[in-house]
Amino acid sequence: MKPINYGIKILIISLITVTALFINVRSLIAQDIILNHSAPMGLNSGTETPLTLSVIGDRAHIESAALYYRETGHVSYNEISVQRSEITSNELTFYLPPLSDRSSGYDYYFGINHVSGRTITHPQTSPQNNPLRIREVTKPHISGKFLLLNTDTVIQRGDDLVFAVSLFQIQNQIDTNSIMLIVNDTEVTHRANLSHPLLVYRKSNPRPGTYNFQVRARTTTGERIQSEIWQFTVLERRSILADLPFNLRGSLVFNSRIIDLSESEESEYRGRTINDANMRMNLFARHDWFSAATRIYLTSLETSRRQPSNRYSIQLSVPTLDLHLIDYSPNYGAFLLSNRNIRGITGKFQSGGLSLSTTYGQIARAIDGRELEVPDTPEHSAGTFQRDAFAAKLDLGESEGLKIGFGFSKIKDDVASLDSLHYKAATEDSVVYLTTPVDNLVLGTDLRLAFDNQRFIAGTEVAYSLYNSNIDEGVISKDSLKAYIDNDVPFDPEDWENFIVINQNIEPIIPGTSNLAYRVYLRWFVLNNMLNVSYAEIGPSFRSLGSTYSQSDASIITVSDYISLFRNRVSVDAGLNIITDNLSEQKATTTTNTSWYLQTMIRPHSNLPYLRTGVNFANTENDYDDDYTAKVDQEMSSYNLGIGYRFEQIPHTLTSVDLSLSLSDDKDLTDKQSFDLSRNNFNINIHNSLNVIPLQIRLNFSNSVQKNNLLRDNKSTSNTTFGLRNEYSFMNGLVVPHLDISLNSFGENNTLSRYDIGTRLRPYTRTTISTRIELTNFSDKDDEDLEYSTFGWFLNASKRF
Repeated sequence: MKPINYGIKILIISLITVTALFINVRSLIAQDIILNHSAPMGLNSGTETPLTLSVIGDRAHIESAALYYRETGHVSYNEISVQRSEITSNELTFYLPPLSDRSSGYDYYFGINHVSGRTITHPQTSPQNNPLRIREVTKPHISGKFLLLNTDTVIQRGDDLVFAVSLFQIQNQIDTNSIMLIVNDTEVTHRANLSHPLLVYRKSNPRPGTYNFQVRARTTTGERIQSEIWQFTVLERRSILADLPFNLRGSLVFNSRIIDLSESEESEYRGRTINDANMRMNLFARHDWFSAATRIYLTSLETSRRQPSNRYSIQLSVPTLDLHLIDYSPNYGAFLLSNRNIRGITGKFQSGGLSLSTTYGQIARAIDGRELEVPDTPEHSAGTFQRDAFAAKLDLGESEGLKIGFGFSKIKDDVASLDSLHYKAATEDSVVYLTTPVDNLVLGTDLRLAFDNQRFIAGTEVAYSLYNSNIDEGVISKDSLKAYIDNDVPFDPEDWENFIVINQNIEPIIPGTSNLAYRVYLRWFVLNNMLNVSYAEIGPSFRSLGSTYSQSDASIITVSDYISLFRNRVSVDAGLNIITDNLSEQKATTTTNTSWYLQTMIRPHSNLPYLRTGVNFANTENDYDDDYTAKVDQEMSSYNLGIGYRFEQIPHTLTSVDLSLSLSDDKDLTDKQSFDLSRNNFNINIHNSLNVIPLQIRLNFSNSVQKNNLLRDNKSTSNTTFGLRNEYSFMNGLVVPHLDISLNSFGENNTLSRYDIGTRLRPYTRTTISTRIELTNFSDKDDEDLEYSTFGWFLNASKRF
């Protein structure tokens, strides 16, 4: 009982100390949200990489949040989004998927949709053209020289779990200070005993379940090596699942929140309550050659007035054939079909060097417009057509060698899915369209060459599109088309109706090179350099409703290089991005966006601090004509510096400290000088984990100073946040209560305080229940009508089996 009493005393003392500090700290205005993010050192190899976004402000004002990402050199961004019922903390974590073999990293940025309709991004300025970046360091080599000594990997409940590995075969080649022991994706090196060449980890009375062990290290030459993953099982009482004739695993997660807003008497939202919930279930089954997966997501935000929020996914797999039913996002390339949820069916047949995929379903469902009761206006607002999609792709070749693919995507609105009242209104002289049904056909091919164990990859993607912006009037006759273009027509448009509806709304009426888009890329890992080069051109008439891309009528050049030096102790990441529009010279001016960056990471030794620095620069400029256009010349620059250290010298505790400083400037360089904004950010994060008692303390402090340099008084606005989180683990982690306090300030007259208390319970094996209560209070000395307070109750329950 002595360690527990000692831990409680420390917890009480820390709370009293922090409470005293809170008296002089103020908080941030809730309507304004500031985003902070520290990029991880590198991508996880072969697994997901977590990215954490810190939200300073009241998250009750967030409708949704999203991570936008793309592979290095690609044009379009993919999206991972969360709705408000899933946002239960001021730290949002998104997971980047494992990197494909044709790229060395990701570009990414974050977006927050505010209840006021505003969109807040990080980075703030031009995030698509100047995103954040993360690269994959050299993949570690799996070495068979790590020898597992205890081969009995099945333990009865109540016995000690002992993991012992011999490093004898590599003791002269390994850097002892670099050895790490990973258990279930968590580093536990400080809890293991290393008596070279023997590494031993012991856990008394482990809970039933599966424990995955892996040893990671570096050789004296700097090469990263790791062992295979060894799995230990602690048995529990026999489960009904054990009697099933197939292997079944899965998870069930439930989230809910209830927030009551108590605002001023003058506020029209006084006493408003926010209630929402969601449930997610994943099931995976396997038996011999057959496997199945089911993913279901249900949310209270589902409504017939919007596109579906619920997701239902079923995957069936047998040798050579995969089948995806209902909701699925296939990937047929950057230009054909990607990052689009298809509610339908997708099948893929693969045998040897041949692969054939096909998709049929709906991208969007029909939604009627709302009835309007405003004089001299249409009867209804614009509705949404049902949008059908059909796509197929054939690939020939192997991943190591030459591979060629051919595909198409056909996306068309169903005109009959909406009553005419919901998409057009008739007047005395004409018809006014509220929205128009469209038709889109894209043909594409790609070629890829890889060798040297895919250390060299080069390829190209080419696509050609036909797009009709209004198919309501149907196909034009051959004679009418001839009269419209004043030329002979060698075909009958009615014969091509199943491929594309041809009428005067085809863009352009005579297809040409403007309908073309292509991309070439190169990835080459040579002499510790990960080089990426990409060039893309997108014609002004190219349209693909099945994919997203940054802009049309533009060329995009991307060059990046990741260099590892001095046995991986120093890494340098540099890149250049140039986007030029008006390739068709149809506009009066051509705009060029140029951005470049340089990032370095210095990790001299595990016992020394690490240092990271970064410079980002972006400029947008046009060639203007005084008589017709306005001059554009905007510049954005930012400088970042970070330092961190893990103190292992302090007895009975493990403390990590990370400090970061960033300076940014965004200005108009033209004679108008319409804006000149600067912002400085300072962040410090301290994480303290005690070994004697199961207590963890996290402290963070952030200060942001913003200034408009064009104002005469040159006055700056300061935003400050101070936070504390304490966790104490009882009964070997079965009960973990926490206290989370955040005090923020925005300017001189606005404060927001947040108090969060709750607990995490593990009543049964692989079962977690978390509940917490959150109180917030916002005050505004300038306008009392803006003041409010909230009471929130949050519940999360999860079960893995």
